[in-house]
Amino acid sequence: MQDARPALTPLPTEYYPQKHTRNIDHELQKRFQTLIGSLLYLMLGTRPDIAFAVTQLAQHTANPSLDHYN
Repeated sequence: MQDARPALTPLPTEYYPQKHTRNIDHELQKRFQTLIGSLLYLMLGTRPDIAFAVTQLAQHTANPSLDHYN
């Protein structure tokens, strides 16, 4: 690991997704879950560099906000 190069991740530095406590928007939830599923598939097959970002956002699939989706 001494010769390893650092890589940028798709999440901004110091970004911590906040829990969404308002009512569930079922249409947003469905679109968000579809997006996260696609990203998980890509992550496992070809893009391990996005693993941290995808798993951070995947924690909010039960009640995502528009901020999570964006």
